[in-house]
Amino acid sequence: MPDHEGRPTDDQRAFIEEFGMAFETVGLTPMAGRIMGWLLICEPPQQSMDDLAEALQASKGSISTSLQLLRRFGWVDQVGAPGERRNFYRLRSDVWTQILEFEMGITTRFRQLAEQGLTLIEADGSASQQQRLQSMHELFRFYERELSNVIERWKQEAAE
Repeated sequence: MPDHEGRPTDDQRAFIEEFGMAFETVGLTPMAGRIMGWLLICEPPQQSMDDLAEALQASKGSISTSLQLLRRFGWVDQVGAPGERRNFYRLRSDVWTQILEFEMGITTRFRQLAEQGLTLIEADGSASQQQRLQSMHELFRFYERELSNVIERWKQEAAE
């Protein structure tokens, strides 16, 4: 539970920071990761902009920018509450499936780029060029197929 000021405990803060660093390693903002980390462990599960700014000790501008990104990806929902004039934010119930589907889009894009490269060098490419592009294409085609299967199996299992 948060401490008496509504801020995360030291252990929770460490978890939130780890989430921020994990997001940074995949090219997203640390603040977006911190928001995701806090929304995973906070109570109640929906938080206002003020709640997030207080818990994360961050400016509302930084929170707002990251929330826009998270909402655009479909990972965080904006919700209202009866009798409240302010908005609240919470993780989507299917956020982790959404993240894998996001990764699937990236995987598909890299497979398509490999195909485009193979077409580009088709007539006069060297064996080395073809090998590099073919290797890329095979890996991303394989990963695209496997990730698609994982997502579908997960959806079936989660529906049971």
